[in-house]
Amino acid sequence: NTEDIWRPYWGLAQLYDERGDSEKADEYGWKALELVEKSGNRADYGFMLFNLFSIYFRNDRFDRMADIRKKREAWQAGRKTGREIMEIPEHTSFLFFLSDDKADLENRLVRAISHYDTSGNLFSKAYCYEDLGDLYLTEKKPDKARQSYAEAGRLFQLTGDAFRRGRNLHQLYLTARQQGDFPASLQYLEAYQALADSLGNAETQASLNRLEVRYETEKKEQELRINRLELTQKTRERNLLLVSSILLALLAAGIFLALRQRLHTNKKLAEQEAHLQTQRILQLEQEKKLLSLDAMIEGQESERIRIAKDLHDGLGGLLTAIKSHFGGLNEPAREQSQLYRKTYHLIDGACVEVRRIAHNMMPGALMLSGLSGALEDLAVQVRENGLDCHLETIGLDEDRLGQTRSVMVYRILQELVNNILKHAEAREVLIQLLVRQGEMMITVEDDGCGFVPANAVRKKSLGLKNIEARVQFLKGEWQLDSVPGEGTTVNVRFVV
Repeated sequence: NTEDIWRPYWGLAQLYDERGDSEKADEYGWKALELVEKSGNRADYGFMLFNLFSIYFRNDRFDRMADIRKKREAWQAGRKTGREIMEIPEHTSFLFFLSDDKADLENRLVRAISHYDTSGNLFSKAYCYEDLGDLYLTEKKPDKARQSYAEAGRLFQLTGDAFRRGRNLHQLYLTARQQGDFPASLQYLEAYQALADSLGNAETQASLNRLEVRYETEKKEQELRINRLELTQKTRERNLLLVSSILLALLAAGIFLALRQRLHTNKKLAEQEAHLQTQRILQLEQEKKLLSLDAMIEGQESERIRIAKDLHDGLGGLLTAIKSHFGGLNEPAREQSQLYRKTYHLIDGACVEVRRIAHNMMPGALMLSGLSGALEDLAVQVRENGLDCHLETIGLDEDRLGQTRSVMVYRILQELVNNILKHAEAREVLIQLLVRQGEMMITVEDDGCGFVPANAVRKKSLGLKNIEARVQFLKGEWQLDSVPGEGTTVNVRFVV
């Protein structure tokens, strides 16, 4: 509450004043005065002015007394006419009626006059003479009072403060009349009346001037308002025209951009449609090619199975029967005939070769043990040919891979291994299958003689064509890396 918050500060100021700490008393007292001034309460403001003046007066703080006098003068003149200010004894002199030590008051006022005389503050010096005159009146010393009032009036005349000079003339008039000095009293009264009339005329003229200035100001403000209204109207019309033009321009630009965008969109859609149509055609061709490839591979596998069965059941059985009958010849003939032994070995080799071909065309391990077992069997075959073969299968899920793709993977590895056995002259072979994040990666490496891949591609060998066809069937990709004298690496990748 801003109306009451000043009171604790004033309480602190009184406490420090009683303790003799004038600096703290001044600090909190001035803070209380500022808060009261902000609140706008005239009664509290007058109370604070009087009490601060009392503190400064008791402590010989004449510099701060001068500040308080200025504020009190402004406060007194706030709602009174010049005559009221001159005649009503609303002045700090009523402080004297509350003090018993009149001698101390007189000494303090004399010291204050000396201080203001040294500092050149004529207004505060005149005020102290006026207070001294009021003090002498309370002490029944009219002669000294008249001297003090006269000096105060002279100083106020020098400072140009007509109201305070008029108050001293009024006090001189009252004091002279009480003394029975009627000629002097009349002289003071006439001087006072002349000053009051001049101040009244000045106030009247000032009021007229203020009214005239107010009239002229209102007239100019009215003209300015009219001009502003006209300017506002013109500005509004101009802005309306400008906004309409901008809106029309934006509308036209919007229509143009919309048509342009529509044409661009239609063109882009047509291009996309043509591209999609081309993609569909390519996709259909690719699907047709894959279907043909699928049918061809399935036909090859079926034919392999049929030929393998024919070899195993037909030719294999026939060779076995021949071997059995040939072995039934009499013992002497067998022991004596070198031709017999050679023929017997040839028949036995033919039986083994027929079984090998039939096994390669339809491996039993793939049918019985799945892809893992078939690859182990393939690694054993490589080792039987004198090579060191390392087989690694990581993350292989044959159920997810399926029978058809298992056969394709086996055929690819079988073709690569056959090429190594026939052409690579290698000592070590690495076969690796790795399934990770839904993708199978096949790696086959050897340390053989190697070759130039471009030459092999240019020759279009049947083995590479078979590998290419099976990789396409798996919808994957493969890479052949070989350097003469440094071996060969083949990588195959497809989505499981």
